[in-house]
Amino acid sequence: MPDAMINEDLGYPIVVGDNLRASLSEFVRKEQRPKVLLCDANKRVQAIADEIARLAGNPPVLPFTLGEKRKRLATVESVLDAMVRAGVERGDLVMGVGGGVASDLFGFAAAIYM
Repeated sequence: MPDAMINEDLGYPIVVGDNLRASLSEFVRKEQRPKVLLCDANKRVQAIADEIARLAGNPPVLPFTLGEKRKRLATVESVLDAMVRAGVERGDLVMGVGGGVASDLFGFAAAIYM
């Protein structure tokens, strides 16, 4: 994995880096297929999310319009509602794609879900 940092101290890997398609494919093969893929609705980000979805077994891609102004509980609620509609269960894998706001939002939503 070029330019990747891996931390497995928590019992699950946290991988940060660029061009991690091979790492993602390996993770999905070893662990589980994601139930949903959450992403920023920005067209470039959504294209990346669609590519990742193909590598990860084609889970539904759920796009959200984001930005600093949308860092609000109402946005978190919309993400949680979408996860419920998609049938996400407590132990399911949820992936998020996007920048800082997306990471904050999707990580928080996944942490408080169920």
